[in-house]
Amino acid sequence: GSSSSTTMSVRPHHLSRTAYAALLRTAAASSPSSTAALSGSRSLATTRHFSALQPASFAAVRSAGAVKAQSRMAGVGGGRFGVRWQSAEAEPKKEEQEKEPEQEKKEQQEGGEEDKLRAEITKLQEENKDLKHRMLTAMADVENMRTRMQTKSEEDRKFAARSFAKGMLEVADVLDKALESVPLEKREGNPDLASIYEGMEMTNKLFQKGLEAQHVRKFDPTDEKFDPTLHDAKFEMPAGDGDKGMVRACIKVGYMIHDRCLRPAEVGVTK
Repeated sequence: GSSSSTTMSVRPHHLSRTAYAALLRTAAASSPSSTAALSGSRSLATTRHFSALQPASFAAVRSAGAVKAQSRMAGVGGGRFGVRWQSAEAEPKKEEQEKEPEQEKKEQQEGGEEDKLRAEITKLQEENKDLKHRMLTAMADVENMRTRMQTKSEEDRKFAARSFAKGMLEVADVLDKALESVPLEKREGNPDLASIYEGMEMTNKLFQKGLEAQHVRKFDPTDEKFDPTLHDAKFEMPAGDGDKGMVRACIKVGYMIHDRCLRPAEVGVTK
């Protein structure tokens, strides 16, 4: 094995001192004769000589030496490899620094859009509230108008005969006066007058019946408390033993249509 190997007075340039020492220790453990030759002449067998050693141990030494060499090269601060390692670490930081303003700008834009949306929502809610208020007001106005129109329609229908009935009251007054002008003592001795009286009385009854069909009725307020909404005081008279403010004389009867006064009664009131 030694005859086919070549020796070198120096260690190979691709191995560090630590790797070279580890290689010698591994060779001594596997072959003492080879170790003595290598350590006495300070020479290193070639790759062919070391292939006779245990392959697993040799591979482990080469791997350890390579890792150590890479570690030394990576640790050099001012060398070429150190500069590359530092710039490789610095580039991601630079990219992150460049991305941060963009992220902040994007967040600001998103925040501005959210504020705009909130403002728009608030504006729409206010408009909706105003429209709802206006709609309810309009509905209330329509309902009030409908109620007023319905009331007016009922009143118009209820008091449709008011003007006509008021014009007929003079006829009723004339008939009453005619009947009052013919007392009983005059009718007893005059059959013709009694017959005329009966005809006038029947006419007056039919006339009053026609007024009542239109909800018009007459009233005589004698001996009632004076009411300015129903009575028209034409004169005052002494109360005597009676109460003041009482109706003691009725000159002309009054008329009511439904629950309203069509014509107040003309009366005399005590004082």
